[in-house]
Amino acid sequence: MIKQIVELDSSFSVLAERFPSYPLVGAPKKTASPFESLVRTIIGQQLSGKAAQTIADRLKERLEIVPSALHAANVSDLRSIGLSSAKARSIQELATCVVNGLDLLKLVDQPEAEIRKVLTQIWGIGNWTVDMFLMFDLHQPDIWPINDLGVQKGWQRLHAQPERPNPQELRNLGEKFLGIRSAVAWYCWRALEL
Repeated sequence: MIKQIVELDSSFSVLAERFPSYPLVGAPKKTASPFESLVRTIIGQQLSGKAAQTIADRLKERLEIVPSALHAANVSDLRSIGLSSAKARSIQELATCVVNGLDLLKLVDQPEAEIRKVLTQIWGIGNWTVDMFLMFDLHQPDIWPINDLGVQKGWQRLHAQPERPNPQELRNLGEKFLGIRSAVAWYCWRALEL
């Protein structure tokens, strides 16, 4: 995958030796519990991976991460494990939708546009959350998270730009990678480890 990316943009060549393979290529969907995956993605909004994992572990210790349990949970209990009011509300809104009939297992087999349309109607779930779910849980190959600060900063570093690209600029820059933009985003994040 990195060879294909480097053919399109040689700035990525600095990553080829350290990160020779993209880990999600050919990986099966992780759909055993799309609800739990979405809850974890909501928890991860604007947090480091370590902080998000700590909160997710606390949640799992206190409650079963299933729609009925989170729908019935007290907001103060959710807040006590480190969730913001907004994230607690978003998780409960998602749980309510599922309790009221949203079938996430059927949804994940729909086209990206349909998944995005349905999920972004739930309070607190925006394009970034859907992007992460599509990339890391459904392993869709062409997700380009233009609003992700890490992708913007990684692109900036790889291309030695004085400023990071804004979302519209990044959208345009990603056009040449159509079909493999999930991997390009992953390599932009890896650029921040150099």
